Amino acid sequence: MSILIRAALVVALLSTVGLFMRTVTASLSVEVIGLTHEDNPRWWADRPVNNQPAAACAECHEATTEATTASAHATVNCDSCHGAAREHIDLARSGQDAPLALADARDLCTTCHAALVSRPDGFPQVDPTTHGAPDAAVTSSCESCHNAHDPGFPPPFKHPLEGRSDCLVCHGPDQWQPAPPSHADRAGDGCLKCHSPEEQT
Repeated sequence: MSILIRAALVVALLSTVGLFMRTVTASLSVEVIGLTHEDNPRWWADRPVNNQPAAACAECHEATTEATTASAHATVNCDSCHGAAREHIDLARSGQDAPLALADARDLCTTCHAALVSRPDGFPQVDPTTHGAPDAAVTSSCESCHNAHDPGFPPPFKHPLEGRSDCLVCHGPDQWQPAPPSHADRAGDGCLKCHSPEEQT
């Protein structure tokens, strides 16, 4: 038998073994994993839907939903920050205690708002290492200045600081222009961590 015939037989044998192994492994993977063109959409369709629309949240959180809808976060679904809420909503609808754990706000907010060159100009971005800079080795939470359901920037104050060392003299709870209720537990010496004087033009 010539060398060419032997070589052809070896190639044919290897090809046959290769095709056989491919067929066997493919059939095993389909049986074990179910990865076929027909099975894949069926598998996804059978999975339970745990994410809920904002309308489901509004059943109990109407004021919060209204504020969010009118804010810069109007296009962000509740589940994007709070996680899949189906269990929470089912418990609440049945009258049971329905806790909803939320991740650390700083880590959560920087998922979208950490400065990246790939994000468009004008999109609110911060450098997490300097924004809300650490005070006594404790980095402030985003919610200490921002309301996630109605985000915005703390407004600048329109008056000079000279002779005004204690903001609460004017902005205390019983004064002529009290700070909003969300500031009730804040000391007057911390105002400048968030607020700044309005730029004079």
